[in-house]
Amino acid sequence: MSTQAPHQPNRRPLLSLIAGDFISQFGNAITTIALPWFVLETTGSAALTGIVFIMLFLPMPIVTLFGGPLVDRVRRTRLSVIADLVSGISIALIPLLHYTVGLSFWQLLLLVFAGAVLDGPGFSARRSIVPVLAEGSGISLERANSAFQINWSASVLLGPAIGGVLIALIGPSAALWFDAGTFAVSALLVALFVPEPVKAVDEATELSEEKSSYLTELWEGVRCILADRSLSTVLVSASVTMTLIAAFMTIIMPVYADNVFGDPVSLGILAAGFGLGSLVGSTGFGYLAERIAGWTTYALATAAIGLPLMALALEPSLWLATALAAAVGVAFGPIIPSMDTLIQRRTSDALRGRVFSTRFALNNAVKLP
Repeated sequence: MSTQAPHQPNRRPLLSLIAGDFISQFGNAITTIALPWFVLETTGSAALTGIVFIMLFLPMPIVTLFGGPLVDRVRRTRLSVIADLVSGISIALIPLLHYTVGLSFWQLLLLVFAGAVLDGPGFSARRSIVPVLAEGSGISLERANSAFQINWSASVLLGPAIGGVLIALIGPSAALWFDAGTFAVSALLVALFVPEPVKAVDEATELSEEKSSYLTELWEGVRCILADRSLSTVLVSASVTMTLIAAFMTIIMPVYADNVFGDPVSLGILAAGFGLGSLVGSTGFGYLAERIAGWTTYALATAAIGLPLMALALEPSLWLATALAAAVGVAFGPIIPSMDTLIQRRTSDALRGRVFSTRFALNNAVKLP
């Protein structure tokens, strides 16, 4: 009587995807520092620098939303690789053209747009294959999604700082070359070590055989969200929460630091506190969510954000204010991975790319992951 060998978990595909995602997000974080600095140095115009910065973010919600069906039509590991390669090539062309044949401003805007246009589909493709890879690795969805959120928190902490150091040491042009290299490394990791999950290939094939129109497939993704009260509630409430967090990071914190402490150094300390808190919250989610129901984790984290924000209104000392900013980060940390886990569990593989594209479009409107 023969016995079937037990299934051996293979963690390499999931860990490679997580590593590639971190390197890709790290590259994006450097871009937000190196590219505006390059434009300011080469044009001397703050107005043109602002336009380029807007081009990095403004078109993405619409492009990402309408790119959802593409994620479910194309093999997702391939789309992730293509997205990184397009970003890397576009970034590399900026200094290359500038120092060779010349680069006009409209060409610069076109390259910036090309570099960012597939960020959303690439993100959605990576998140869509996580359930299959997590199952094959023996790692829970909660811990896998926690790792992706840690990627964002770490890239936000390290990317701008390292980007600033690179600019100081080697200049903005060389920093852009370094940035392009990060996308190449990310693409290589995914291409070599992350096979397309068989389940995703089969369901994508079934979907393509139906020969639905692109707009019909787009509507199917929206309809999936509207028909599921849990999904629609979480996506709407999380969008409101992340709008608040974005306002806290970009508006409230700078004004608070200026009015209360009158010192730009205090802004850096508060921002670092929030970033470290977010890293702690993201890490803790992977452990706590396996013991506490996902809805409970999400609801507690969302409710907990308001308490330290209200305490900041009392204008405490800098170090207590930093601790409160860190508490906001800790509460924010579990929100995105708990939302992603819910999406992955409540949507079929054939629709998951469109649902994640909608999620990313809503979040990218406020420049959050």
